[in-house]
Amino acid sequence: SERSVLLDTKSVKSPNHRILLLLIKGELELHLNFDDSHHAFNWGSNLNDNRIHSMRIKRRGEKLLLFLDGKWEHSYFLPSAKVVLNIDEIAAGHSLHPIASSHFTTRANSTLDEKFRGQMIKMLFNDYDVLKNAERRSPKHTSSVKMNELHERYKIRNRKAKYSPVTFEKNNSYALISDERLANIGNIYRISFKFRTLSSSSVLLVFSTNSSYTHDLASLELYNGRIRYTYSFNSRTESILSSALPDGQFLNDFKWHNILVHQKSLGSEHYLVVDNRSVVMDSFQGHTVNLDTHLYIGNVPFEVPGFLRLKDVPGFHGCISSLRIGNEYLDILNDATESSGIAKGCHGPNTRCSPKTCSNRGKCIQAWNSIKCDCSMTTYGGERCDSPGTTYVFDSSLSAIYYEYPQSIRPSTNQDQVAIGFRTRQATAVLLSVHCNVDGDFFTVFLVITFL
Repeated sequence: SERSVLLDTKSVKSPNHRILLLLIKGELELHLNFDDSHHAFNWGSNLNDNRIHSMRIKRRGEKLLLFLDGKWEHSYFLPSAKVVLNIDEIAAGHSLHPIASSHFTTRANSTLDEKFRGQMIKMLFNDYDVLKNAERRSPKHTSSVKMNELHERYKIRNRKAKYSPVTFEKNNSYALISDERLANIGNIYRISFKFRTLSSSSVLLVFSTNSSYTHDLASLELYNGRIRYTYSFNSRTESILSSALPDGQFLNDFKWHNILVHQKSLGSEHYLVVDNRSVVMDSFQGHTVNLDTHLYIGNVPFEVPGFLRLKDVPGFHGCISSLRIGNEYLDILNDATESSGIAKGCHGPNTRCSPKTCSNRGKCIQAWNSIKCDCSMTTYGGERCDSPGTTYVFDSSLSAIYYEYPQSIRPSTNQDQVAIGFRTRQATAVLLSVHCNVDGDFFTVFLVITFL
Protein backbone atom coordinates (compact mmCIF):
# COMPACT_ATOMS: atom_id res chain seq x y z
CA SER A 1 0.00 0.00 0.00
CA GLU A 2 1.15 3.56 -0.68
CA ARG A 3 0.14 5.01 2.71
CA SER A 4 -0.46 3.21 5.98
CA VAL A 5 0.09 3.26 9.73
CA LEU A 6 2.57 0.63 10.91
CA LEU A 7 2.64 1.38 14.64
CA ASP A 8 1.02 3.84 17.03
CA THR A 9 1.05 4.30 20.81
CA LYS A 10 -1.19 6.07 23.30
CA SER A 11 -0.83 7.29 26.86
CA VAL A 12 -3.77 8.12 29.15
CA LYS A 13 -1.51 9.75 31.74
CA SER A 14 0.42 11.82 29.18
CA PRO A 15 -1.78 12.44 26.10
CA ASN A 16 1.01 14.27 24.25
CA HIS A 17 3.40 11.28 24.51
CA ARG A 18 3.35 9.25 21.32
CA ILE A 19 5.38 7.03 18.98
CA LEU A 20 3.97 6.90 15.45
CA LEU A 21 5.49 4.94 12.56
CA LEU A 22 4.10 5.52 9.06
CA LEU A 23 4.77 4.20 5.58
CA ILE A 24 4.27 7.03 3.07
CA LYS A 25 4.97 6.49 -0.63
CA GLY A 26 7.50 3.77 0.11
CA GLU A 27 9.32 5.77 2.81
CA LEU A 28 9.33 5.18 6.58
CA GLU A 29 8.41 8.17 8.73
CA LEU A 30 8.83 8.12 12.52
CA HIS A 31 7.25 10.70 14.83
CA LEU A 32 8.24 11.06 18.51
CA ASN A 33 6.08 13.27 20.73
CA PHE A 34 6.92 13.91 24.36
CA ASP A 35 6.05 16.85 26.61
CA ASP A 36 6.19 19.93 24.33
CA SER A 37 8.66 18.43 21.85
CA HIS A 38 8.04 16.80 18.46
CA HIS A 39 10.63 15.08 16.26
CA ALA A 40 10.22 13.47 12.82
CA PHE A 41 12.64 11.16 11.00
CA ASN A 42 12.54 9.64 7.50
CA TRP A 43 14.48 6.77 5.98
CA GLY A 44 14.24 4.17 3.23
CA SER A 45 12.62 4.28 -0.22
CA ASN A 46 10.52 2.03 -2.49
CA LEU A 47 9.49 -0.08 0.52
CA ASN A 48 6.03 -0.71 -0.94
CA ASP A 49 7.51 -3.09 -3.54
CA ASN A 50 5.71 -6.20 -2.18
CA ARG A 51 8.96 -7.59 -0.77
CA ILE A 52 9.77 -8.46 2.83
CA HIS A 53 11.62 -5.64 4.63
CA SER A 54 12.85 -5.38 8.20
CA MET A 55 13.29 -2.21 10.22
CA ARG A 56 14.61 -1.54 13.71
CA ILE A 57 14.58 1.53 15.94
CA LYS A 58 16.99 1.68 18.86
CA ARG A 59 16.97 4.42 21.50
CA ARG A 60 19.61 4.66 24.21
CA GLY A 61 19.25 7.85 26.23
CA GLU A 62 19.54 10.74 23.80
CA LYS A 63 20.85 8.63 20.90
CA LEU A 64 18.42 7.30 18.29
CA LEU A 65 19.56 4.70 15.71
CA LEU A 66 17.50 3.74 12.65
CA PHE A 67 18.07 0.48 10.76
CA LEU A 68 16.60 -0.94 7.55
CA ASP A 69 17.03 -4.44 6.12
CA GLY A 70 19.80 -5.26 8.57
CA LYS A 71 21.77 -2.11 7.76
CA TRP A 72 22.27 0.92 9.97
CA GLU A 73 20.90 3.99 8.15
CA HIS A 74 20.94 7.04 10.42
CA SER A 75 21.73 8.19 13.94
CA TYR A 76 20.24 11.22 15.66
CA PHE A 77 20.50 12.88 19.05
CA LEU A 78 17.41 13.86 20.99
CA PRO A 79 17.46 17.03 23.13
CA SER A 80 18.02 15.12 26.38
CA ALA A 81 19.24 11.74 27.61
CA LYS A 82 16.46 11.72 30.23
CA VAL A 83 13.53 11.48 27.81
CA VAL A 84 10.78 9.24 29.23
CA LEU A 85 7.91 8.15 26.97
CA ASN A 86 4.73 7.07 28.75
CA ILE A 87 2.83 4.33 26.88
CA ASP A 88 -0.43 2.60 27.82
CA GLU A 89 -1.52 1.15 24.47
CA ILE A 90 0.26 -0.12 21.36
CA ALA A 91 -1.43 -0.68 18.01
CA ALA A 92 -0.05 -2.47 14.96
CA GLY A 93 -1.38 -1.49 11.55
CA HIS A 94 -3.78 1.27 12.60
CA SER A 95 -3.83 4.57 14.48
CA LEU A 96 -4.95 5.10 18.07
CA HIS A 97 -5.36 8.84 17.42
CA PRO A 98 -7.69 9.39 14.44
CA ILE A 99 -7.64 13.15 15.03
CA ALA A 100 -5.02 15.08 13.04
CA SER A 101 -2.15 16.70 14.93
CA SER A 102 -0.88 20.24 14.39
CA HIS A 103 2.67 18.91 14.82
CA PHE A 104 2.44 16.63 11.78
CA THR A 105 2.92 17.39 8.12
CA THR A 106 -0.06 17.30 5.77
CA ARG A 107 1.00 13.96 4.32
CA ALA A 108 1.35 12.45 7.81
CA ASN A 109 -2.11 13.64 8.91
CA SER A 110 -3.66 12.30 5.70
CA THR A 111 -2.19 8.85 6.51
CA LEU A 112 -3.62 8.49 10.04
CA ASP A 113 -6.84 6.81 8.90
CA GLU A 114 -5.05 4.44 6.48
CA LYS A 115 -4.87 0.93 7.93
CA PHE A 116 -1.98 -1.31 6.94
CA ARG A 117 -2.68 -3.74 4.12
CA GLY A 118 0.02 -6.35 3.74
CA GLN A 119 1.98 -8.87 5.78
CA MET A 120 3.70 -8.35 9.13
CA ILE A 121 5.93 -11.21 10.21
CA LYS A 122 6.80 -9.95 13.68
CA MET A 123 6.61 -6.76 15.71
CA LEU A 124 8.65 -6.53 18.92
CA PHE A 125 8.38 -3.51 21.21
CA ASN A 126 10.96 -3.72 24.03
CA ASP A 127 10.81 -7.55 23.79
CA TYR A 128 6.99 -7.49 23.84
CA ASP A 129 5.57 -9.41 20.87
CA VAL A 130 2.74 -7.10 19.76
CA LEU A 131 1.31 -9.42 17.09
CA LYS A 132 1.46 -12.56 19.21
CA ASN A 133 -0.33 -10.98 22.15
CA ALA A 134 -2.81 -8.84 20.23
CA GLU A 135 -6.53 -9.60 20.42
CA ARG A 136 -7.62 -10.47 16.90
CA ARG A 137 -11.20 -9.62 16.02
CA SER A 138 -11.06 -11.35 12.64
CA PRO A 139 -9.93 -14.87 11.74
CA LYS A 140 -6.37 -15.47 10.59
CA HIS A 141 -5.73 -15.36 6.88
CA THR A 142 -3.23 -17.78 5.37
CA SER A 143 -0.73 -16.51 2.86
CA SER A 144 -0.23 -18.12 -0.51
CA VAL A 145 3.52 -18.03 0.14
CA LYS A 146 5.00 -20.08 2.99
CA MET A 147 6.77 -18.14 5.73
CA ASN A 148 10.09 -19.93 5.31
CA GLU A 149 10.02 -19.04 1.60
CA LEU A 150 9.47 -15.37 2.50
CA HIS A 151 12.38 -15.51 4.93
CA GLU A 152 14.67 -17.07 2.32
CA ARG A 153 13.65 -14.48 -0.27
CA TYR A 154 14.42 -11.68 2.19
CA LYS A 155 17.82 -13.12 3.14
CA ILE A 156 18.92 -13.53 -0.48
CA ARG A 157 17.83 -10.00 -1.45
CA ASN A 158 19.45 -8.48 1.63
CA ARG A 159 22.70 -10.37 1.07
CA LYS A 160 23.01 -9.00 -2.47
CA ALA A 161 22.63 -5.41 -1.27
CA LYS A 162 24.88 -5.78 1.74
CA TYR A 163 27.84 -7.76 0.41
CA SER A 164 29.28 -6.44 -2.84
CA PRO A 165 32.94 -5.70 -2.00
CA VAL A 166 35.67 -4.88 -4.49
CA THR A 167 39.41 -4.79 -3.90
CA PHE A 168 41.61 -1.89 -4.96
CA GLU A 169 44.75 -3.91 -5.55
CA LYS A 170 47.31 -1.09 -5.92
CA ASN A 171 47.76 2.49 -4.78
CA ASN A 172 46.93 3.73 -8.30
CA SER A 173 43.72 1.68 -8.65
CA TYR A 174 40.54 3.65 -9.26
CA ALA A 175 36.98 3.51 -10.55
CA LEU A 176 35.03 6.30 -12.26
CA ILE A 177 31.25 6.71 -11.99
CA SER A 178 30.08 9.17 -14.63
CA ASP A 179 27.94 12.23 -14.02
CA GLU A 180 25.25 10.69 -16.26
CA ARG A 181 24.96 7.74 -13.85
CA LEU A 182 24.83 10.03 -10.82
CA ALA A 183 22.20 12.25 -12.44
CA ASN A 184 19.66 9.41 -12.26
CA ILE A 185 19.94 9.18 -8.47
CA GLY A 186 18.24 12.49 -7.62
CA ASN A 187 19.09 15.32 -5.26
CA ILE A 188 19.19 13.42 -1.95
CA TYR A 189 22.62 14.11 -0.46
CA ARG A 190 23.56 10.84 1.15
CA ILE A 191 26.81 8.89 0.73
CA SER A 192 27.47 5.66 2.62
CA PHE A 193 29.84 2.73 2.26
CA LYS A 194 32.07 0.31 4.15
CA PHE A 195 35.81 -0.06 3.84
CA ARG A 196 38.78 -1.95 5.25
CA THR A 197 42.43 -1.13 4.71
CA LEU A 198 45.90 -0.99 6.22
CA SER A 199 46.68 2.45 4.77
CA SER A 200 46.71 5.28 7.31
CA SER A 201 46.27 7.98 4.64
CA SER A 202 44.62 7.55 1.23
CA VAL A 203 41.89 8.80 -1.10
CA LEU A 204 38.48 7.16 -0.69
CA LEU A 205 35.93 9.13 -2.75
CA VAL A 206 36.19 12.34 -4.75
CA PHE A 207 33.32 14.14 -6.48
CA SER A 208 35.15 16.25 -9.02
CA THR A 209 35.72 17.20 -12.64
CA ASN A 210 38.65 18.08 -14.86
CA SER A 211 36.76 21.17 -16.01
CA SER A 212 37.70 24.66 -14.83
CA TYR A 213 33.99 25.54 -14.55
CA THR A 214 32.83 26.12 -10.95
CA HIS A 215 31.25 23.01 -9.43
CA ASP A 216 30.43 21.69 -5.99
CA LEU A 217 33.30 19.39 -5.01
CA ALA A 218 33.54 16.87 -2.18
CA SER A 219 36.10 14.34 -1.00
CA LEU A 220 36.48 11.66 1.64
CA GLU A 221 39.94 10.48 2.58
CA LEU A 222 41.80 8.62 5.28
CA TYR A 223 44.02 11.02 7.18
CA ASN A 224 46.34 9.53 9.83
CA GLY A 225 43.88 6.72 10.52
CA ARG A 226 40.79 8.98 10.68
CA ILE A 227 38.32 10.25 8.05
CA ARG A 228 38.61 13.75 6.62
CA TYR A 229 35.57 15.12 4.78
CA THR A 230 36.08 18.16 2.55
CA TYR A 231 33.42 20.17 0.73
CA SER A 232 34.03 23.03 -1.71
CA PHE A 233 31.62 25.52 -3.26
CA ASN A 234 32.24 28.91 -4.89
CA SER A 235 35.93 28.95 -3.90
CA ARG A 236 34.97 28.17 -0.30
CA THR A 237 36.49 24.98 1.09
CA GLU A 238 35.82 23.46 4.50
CA SER A 239 37.08 20.24 6.10
CA ILE A 240 36.10 18.27 9.19
CA LEU A 241 37.83 15.31 10.82
CA SER A 242 36.05 12.28 12.26
CA SER A 243 36.06 11.71 16.00
CA ALA A 244 39.02 9.88 17.49
CA LEU A 245 38.33 6.24 18.31
CA PRO A 246 38.68 5.04 21.92
CA ASP A 247 41.81 3.34 23.26
CA GLY A 248 44.08 4.79 20.59
CA GLN A 249 42.47 2.79 17.77
CA PHE A 250 42.62 3.84 14.12
CA LEU A 251 40.55 3.02 11.06
CA ASN A 252 43.41 1.36 9.15
CA ASP A 253 43.21 -1.87 11.20
CA PHE A 254 41.82 -3.96 8.30
CA LYS A 255 38.45 -4.23 10.02
CA TRP A 256 35.23 -3.16 8.30
CA HIS A 257 34.21 0.42 9.12
CA ASN A 258 31.02 2.30 8.20
CA ILE A 259 31.01 5.78 6.66
CA LEU A 260 27.97 8.01 6.17
CA VAL A 261 27.79 11.60 4.90
CA HIS A 262 24.35 13.17 4.65
CA GLN A 263 22.05 16.12 5.12
CA LYS A 264 18.89 15.72 7.19
CA SER A 265 17.12 18.10 4.82
CA LEU A 266 17.96 20.15 1.74
CA GLY A 267 20.25 23.04 2.61
CA SER A 268 20.95 21.86 6.16
CA GLU A 269 24.30 21.09 7.79
CA HIS A 270 26.43 18.14 6.65
CA TYR A 271 26.90 15.17 8.97
CA LEU A 272 29.92 12.87 8.88
CA VAL A 273 29.20 9.62 10.73
CA VAL A 274 31.98 7.05 11.22
CA ASP A 275 31.08 3.87 13.10
CA ASN A 276 28.12 5.64 14.76
CA ARG A 277 30.22 8.65 15.86
CA SER A 278 29.15 11.88 14.18
CA VAL A 279 30.60 15.35 13.60
CA VAL A 280 28.87 18.30 11.91
CA MET A 281 29.89 20.73 9.17
CA ASP A 282 27.59 23.75 9.39
CA SER A 283 29.49 26.12 7.08
CA PHE A 284 27.22 25.50 4.07
CA GLN A 285 23.77 25.84 5.64
CA GLY A 286 21.28 27.15 3.11
CA HIS A 287 23.24 25.75 0.17
CA THR A 288 21.66 22.90 -1.79
CA VAL A 289 24.25 20.30 -2.72
CA ASN A 290 24.73 19.95 -6.47
CA LEU A 291 27.34 17.30 -7.23
CA ASP A 292 26.78 17.13 -10.99
CA THR A 293 30.31 15.81 -11.40
CA HIS A 294 32.21 12.57 -11.79
CA LEU A 295 32.73 10.28 -8.82
CA TYR A 296 36.25 8.90 -8.49
CA ILE A 297 36.69 5.99 -6.10
CA GLY A 298 40.10 5.05 -4.68
CA ASN A 299 42.19 7.58 -6.59
CA VAL A 300 42.01 10.52 -9.00
CA PRO A 301 44.18 10.09 -12.12
CA PHE A 302 44.55 13.83 -12.66
CA GLU A 303 45.10 17.02 -10.68
CA VAL A 304 41.79 18.19 -9.19
CA PRO A 305 41.06 21.93 -9.55
CA GLY A 306 40.24 23.26 -6.08
CA PHE A 307 41.63 20.13 -4.41
CA LEU A 308 45.33 20.46 -5.24
CA ARG A 309 46.19 18.93 -1.87
CA LEU A 310 44.90 15.54 -3.07
CA LYS A 311 47.77 15.13 -5.55
CA ASP A 312 50.02 14.28 -2.59
CA VAL A 313 47.56 11.83 -1.01
CA PRO A 314 48.20 8.15 -1.87
CA GLY A 315 45.55 6.10 -3.64
CA PHE A 316 43.41 3.63 -1.70
CA HIS A 317 44.67 0.07 -1.22
CA GLY A 318 41.99 -2.11 0.34
CA CYS A 319 38.32 -3.07 0.03
CA ILE A 320 35.12 -1.03 -0.40
CA SER A 321 31.61 -2.45 -0.04
CA SER A 322 27.95 -1.37 -0.04
CA LEU A 323 28.47 1.96 -1.79
CA ARG A 324 25.25 3.94 -1.72
CA ILE A 325 24.62 7.37 -3.25
CA GLY A 326 21.24 8.88 -2.43
CA ASN A 327 18.87 5.95 -2.02
CA GLU A 328 20.57 3.76 -4.62
CA TYR A 329 23.31 1.17 -4.20
CA LEU A 330 26.04 1.23 -6.82
CA ASP A 331 27.87 -1.79 -8.18
CA ILE A 332 31.38 -0.40 -8.51
CA LEU A 333 32.51 -2.99 -11.06
CA ASN A 334 29.44 -2.82 -13.31
CA ASP A 335 28.49 0.84 -12.91
CA ALA A 336 31.99 2.22 -13.47
CA THR A 337 32.54 3.76 -16.91
CA GLU A 338 36.29 3.51 -16.38
CA SER A 339 38.39 1.51 -13.90
CA SER A 340 41.88 0.18 -13.29
CA GLY A 341 43.34 -2.28 -10.81
CA ILE A 342 40.12 -3.36 -9.08
CA ALA A 343 38.81 -6.89 -8.59
CA LYS A 344 35.63 -8.54 -7.34
CA GLY A 345 35.58 -9.58 -3.69
CA CYS A 346 37.77 -8.51 -0.78
CA HIS A 347 41.25 -9.98 -1.01
CA GLY A 348 43.38 -9.23 2.03
CA PRO A 349 46.99 -10.05 2.87
CA ASN A 350 48.00 -13.68 2.54
CA THR A 351 50.10 -13.46 5.71
CA ARG A 352 48.47 -11.98 8.80
CA CYS A 353 49.75 -10.89 12.19
CA SER A 354 48.92 -13.15 15.12
CA PRO A 355 49.75 -13.03 18.85
CA LYS A 356 52.62 -15.46 18.28
CA THR A 357 54.15 -13.77 15.22
CA CYS A 358 56.70 -11.72 17.20
CA SER A 359 58.48 -13.11 20.24
CA ASN A 360 59.44 -11.34 23.45
CA ARG A 361 56.69 -8.70 23.20
CA GLY A 362 57.74 -7.48 19.80
CA LYS A 363 55.10 -5.50 17.88
CA CYS A 364 53.78 -7.01 14.65
CA ILE A 365 53.34 -4.51 11.81
CA GLN A 366 50.88 -5.64 9.13
CA ALA A 367 51.62 -4.60 5.56
CA TRP A 368 49.56 -5.58 2.51
CA ASN A 369 52.01 -8.13 1.15
CA SER A 370 54.08 -8.90 4.25
CA ILE A 371 54.46 -8.61 8.00
CA LYS A 372 57.43 -7.47 10.06
CA CYS A 373 58.29 -7.24 13.73
CA ASP A 374 59.22 -4.04 15.52
CA CYS A 375 61.73 -5.12 18.16
CA SER A 376 62.77 -1.59 19.16
CA MET A 377 61.22 -1.72 22.64
CA THR A 378 62.50 -5.21 23.40
CA THR A 379 66.04 -6.35 24.16
CA TYR A 380 65.93 -8.75 21.24
CA GLY A 381 66.52 -8.55 17.51
CA GLY A 382 66.14 -10.69 14.43
CA GLU A 383 63.24 -11.09 12.03
CA ARG A 384 60.84 -12.23 14.78
CA CYS A 385 62.50 -10.63 17.85
CA ASP A 386 63.80 -14.07 18.85
CA SER A 387 67.56 -13.36 18.84
CA PRO A 388 69.39 -11.64 21.72
CA GLY A 389 70.21 -8.04 20.94
CA THR A 390 73.71 -6.51 20.95
CA THR A 391 75.31 -7.71 24.20
CA TYR A 392 78.25 -6.31 26.20
CA VAL A 393 79.95 -7.80 29.25
CA PHE A 394 80.91 -5.31 31.99
CA ASP A 395 83.60 -7.09 33.98
CA SER A 396 84.68 -4.48 36.57
CA SER A 397 83.59 -1.35 38.39
CA LEU A 398 85.52 0.68 35.82
CA SER A 399 83.59 -0.71 32.82
CA ALA A 400 81.28 1.81 31.10
CA ILE A 401 79.94 2.91 27.73
CA TYR A 402 79.90 6.67 27.32
CA TYR A 403 78.24 8.72 24.57
CA GLU A 404 78.12 12.49 24.22
CA TYR A 405 75.64 14.12 21.83
CA PRO A 406 77.22 16.53 19.36
CA GLN A 407 76.53 20.16 20.20
CA SER A 408 74.19 20.66 17.20
CA ILE A 409 71.86 17.68 17.83
CA ARG A 410 71.45 17.54 21.60
CA PRO A 411 67.84 16.46 22.21
CA SER A 412 65.27 17.98 24.55
CA THR A 413 62.42 15.58 25.37
CA ASN A 414 59.11 15.61 27.20
CA GLN A 415 58.74 11.83 27.15
CA ASP A 416 61.20 8.95 27.02
CA GLN A 417 60.99 5.21 26.33
CA VAL A 418 63.75 2.93 27.57
CA ALA A 419 64.23 -0.82 27.17
CA ILE A 420 67.15 -2.52 28.95
CA GLY A 421 67.93 -6.21 29.21
CA PHE A 422 70.46 -7.21 31.86
CA ARG A 423 71.72 -10.10 33.97
CA THR A 424 73.86 -9.64 37.08
CA ARG A 425 74.66 -10.84 40.61
CA GLN A 426 75.25 -7.33 41.90
CA ALA A 427 72.80 -5.93 44.45
CA THR A 428 73.60 -2.28 43.67
CA ALA A 429 74.64 -0.86 40.30
CA VAL A 430 73.91 1.91 37.79
CA LEU A 431 72.35 0.65 34.53
CA LEU A 432 71.74 3.88 32.61
CA SER A 433 72.34 7.54 33.33
CA VAL A 434 71.52 10.60 31.20
CA HIS A 435 72.83 14.03 32.23
CA CYS A 436 72.44 17.59 30.97
CA ASN A 437 75.43 19.72 31.91
CA VAL A 438 73.68 23.01 31.08
CA ASP A 439 70.54 22.70 33.24
CA GLY A 440 71.66 19.95 35.58
CA ASP A 441 68.75 17.69 34.57
CA PHE A 442 69.38 13.97 34.90
CA PHE A 443 67.68 10.62 34.48
CA THR A 444 69.10 7.46 36.08
CA VAL A 445 68.04 3.80 36.16
CA PHE A 446 69.81 1.79 38.85
CA LEU A 447 69.65 -1.17 41.25
CA VAL A 448 69.58 -0.62 45.02
CA ILE A 449 69.73 -3.77 47.14
CA THR A 450 68.25 -5.83 44.27
CA PHE A 451 65.39 -3.35 43.64
CA LEU A 452 65.15 -1.39 40.36
